[in-house]
Amino acid sequence: MDIYEETAGILTDHRFRVDEYQNDRISGTVSAGSESILYLSILDQGGWMVYVDGQRLGEDDIIHDLDIAFLGIRIPEGDHNVEMRYRTPFITEGIVMSICGCLMVFFITARYRRNKADTR
Repeated sequence: MDIYEETAGILTDHRFRVDEYQNDRISGTVSAGSESILYLSILDQGGWMVYVDGQRLGEDDIIHDLDIAFLGIRIPEGDHNVEMRYRTPFITEGIVMSICGCLMVFFITARYRRNKADTR
């Protein structure tokens, strides 16, 4: 039990303190005594961009599928501001495809009506 209390105290001192939480953005601070991994109970579903002290992290610093489903971030020693922003994967591509589909329906309908009017 002594080891648990000692370890729990260390983890409490180095926890991620959330300053702001929105649907697509989480920001806060963390203090790491040494190079560490920030373990987040956020499902790794893609779309998260992570910034530490304003610098966007690369894929090498983000640990995907930590403990099968969660997200982890490599944090260097020291005090850091961490910001995570979520953007739905492929949202831009989906919008472009939807617009193209609507345009195709419009042109096909216009052509059909024109052909139908010409046959009268």
